[in-house]
Amino acid sequence: MTPKTDTETRYVARSGAGVGSAREQATPSISERGTRPAAVAWSHVVPLAVVLAFANCFWIIVLRGAVGAIERTSAPFSTWLHESALLVPVYVVAVLVAFRLAHRWFGSRPRGIRATGATIGLVAAATSAVGTLLLIASSWFDFRLQAGDLHHTAQMHMSCDPTCVSERVRATLNMEIKGAWVGLLLMLVTSLVITSLVVAFRGGVIVLARAPRDVTPRLAEGTRLVLAAGLLGAAVIHAAVVPEHFDGWWAAGTFFVVLALAEVAAAAAVLARSRAVRTPALLAAVVVSAGPLLVWAVSRTSGLPFGPEAFEPEAVGVADVLSCALELTTLVIAVVLLLRRSPVGTWTPYGLAIGLCAVLAATLIGVGGADLPGVGAFSSLGHHHAHGVISEG
Repeated sequence: MTPKTDTETRYVARSGAGVGSAREQATPSISERGTRPAAVAWSHVVPLAVVLAFANCFWIIVLRGAVGAIERTSAPFSTWLHESALLVPVYVVAVLVAFRLAHRWFGSRPRGIRATGATIGLVAAATSAVGTLLLIASSWFDFRLQAGDLHHTAQMHMSCDPTCVSERVRATLNMEIKGAWVGLLLMLVTSLVITSLVVAFRGGVIVLARAPRDVTPRLAEGTRLVLAAGLLGAAVIHAAVVPEHFDGWWAAGTFFVVLALAEVAAAAAVLARSRAVRTPALLAAVVVSAGPLLVWAVSRTSGLPFGPEAFEPEAVGVADVLSCALELTTLVIAVVLLLRRSPVGTWTPYGLAIGLCAVLAATLIGVGGADLPGVGAFSSLGHHHAHGVISEG
């Protein structure tokens, strides 16, 4: 029995025909197909995303060792494994976007060399673009470290005047830019080759979508699901930074424990089926989203007016940036749902998958920015005070 796709034909018995009569072939109408969006072909999306994440991250680590800051070049193999694993959801989103575009143009299964080649090109372009953005972010942090080292060396040894330091900083920046261009080329070629090999191993077949589902989530239901996922993601990041805040100040650690529990409770309330709790749940989501954003803005500008480091601005790190991104997203979604009480339409499976995978990607990278043993792959991308009050969140 062959697997079904969203372009399969279905057979309907002719009216008045006997048991042994022939069946006529009929295809769904355009309106019927429009009400049943195709499902995501996860068995094709996930393997591509995993392989391409590890391949592209390999070039990021290689270029970091060639032109990056020396502080970040230790243990390259374990760093590659760690960062690649955390970045897999980012590549899942990139492959989903490429598959969605290809599905619009070529259908569920691209036929012919041109359609298959174009689909491979879309996947390679999307994943290479994501990899290049990650490389640029890594290169920018390397450049900041290198520029700081150059200024520090000049002040300590008086071996270079300000003009000399500026020239060295400019040369370092040019080297990082060249590394980004080289990385883009390497990632594009690698993505094209690996995607072609994966497709070849599957017999030259790319399945961009599965059979349409009979039931798709309503717009309000899918939006609440994304909202709950964002609240849970922010809660996970806040829970990951609790130990480092308890080390700095017990009140800061307690604050993040309470905040994480409140976000979990708000997520559960948002998903409740009872209509009586929907509005209070959305209001709670607004509070637990807007409150930490306000605290973060004050702590990064003028500094909090209390604690061991009162009125001392905190540095920006990966965990706090990603938690703020999730909180801003949940704040916008909650406000929209409060203002628009009866949204119409449905979520497409691809749209919902992209939204949830984006939340998962932000959560994992945010956790990677926490100072946890075995998890904090990106904890070095930010300067944290030893006794900071609230440095993440």
